[in-house]
Amino acid sequence: MPQYIAHKPRRASDENWVLTAVSISLVAVLCMFALGYFLSNHWRQEAQEQRQQQQQFDAYRRATAPPAAARPTSPPLPTDMQKAQEVRARLLANPNVTPGPGFDRPGVQSTGAAIVDAIDTAQERSAR
Repeated sequence: MPQYIAHKPRRASDENWVLTAVSISLVAVLCMFALGYFLSNHWRQEAQEQRQQQQQFDAYRRATAPPAAARPTSPPLPTDMQKAQEVRARLLANPNVTPGPGFDRPGVQSTGAAIVDAIDTAQERSAR
């Protein structure tokens, strides 16, 4: 009859644990280097694409911007508005005029100018 010998399960030695830990660490470090390499290439490529897009946009803006001479200028004011601005400036320069809440309403400034002119004329007559 054959005799069966019972084998004891082998216990891993300390050397096996060290080799396993070093192998796992080496694989992890290599993976980190590979990941860093690919990410840096990706970021560099994105930055280059963004610079190219900015250059294209700048070229587009230079090509489509109207020259300074072709830009529209504001048209001169009509004579009525010029007169109204002169009357307003004259009234505000007069020390006897205090603008109130309705000063900008239509007709107030022209009436005020007529009153100021009448007062000035009356004062000139009385001064003679």
